[in-house]
Amino acid sequence: AGYMKSDCSDIRFVDPDNNYELPYWIEEGCNTNNTIIWIKVDSLPGLSTKKIWMVIDNPTAVSKSNGDEVFEFFDNFVSGSLDGYSLGGNRPFMICTDKVYDGNYSACSDPAIGDNQQSWMQLNISLDSDSVIEFYWSVSSEHNYDYLRFYIDGSQKAAISGSVNWQFKSFSLTSGDHTLLWKYTKDGSVTHGADKGWVDRIIIRKVATSDPTFTLNISDIKYFNPFNPENFSYKLPI
Repeated sequence: AGYMKSDCSDIRFVDPDNNYELPYWIEEGCNTNNTIIWIKVDSLPGLSTKKIWMVIDNPTAVSKSNGDEVFEFFDNFVSGSLDGYSLGGNRPFMICTDKVYDGNYSACSDPAIGDNQQSWMQLNISLDSDSVIEFYWSVSSEHNYDYLRFYIDGSQKAAISGSVNWQFKSFSLTSGDHTLLWKYTKDGSVTHGADKGWVDRIIIRKVATSDPTFTLNISDIKYFNPFNPENFSYKLPI
């Protein structure tokens, strides 16, 4: 913290072995001691060591943080659309702005559905290795009667009802084809709360048997060259 621009837009990661930039995504805590950044590398064999350079302090830099380039699948609904999903039910899922976890938009069930009706969105995905799906969801409904549910390949994995603020969920996925479904269902009577569920920041990422560890060191402090906007002044091997 304290070395980079306040919005972290000057951060870059470089593979020194091949001298090319690596895709990254800033999850949270920009320019703090709790900053979380995801970096995509081509491979990292078990029990091996890999040096990555973090370069910062370019005052003209524009952020390249992009979850789409880092994960197998990433959607925080920043586009304001549900393109790529199958939508259905009596009234399908839609884009919402009344409650969001990340950015300005989330996906939500349509509150206009009636008793004994449902609203859903579905994602079909093919994975070439074992992965994990992570997302945040929330619901405001009649407790124990109207539910926001999540299914993997037709099997219900979780359900929430009542008044539940943003909750993190994570599930394992094997390699191969999968159908992922978020569905809001109502029983035969009574409406309570906003009568809908929300979903935000969906991530599908590859997993290893154990997560790699890293160390961070500051070295090679240099002055920024204003005639070369990609010449960053701090290199931090991590």
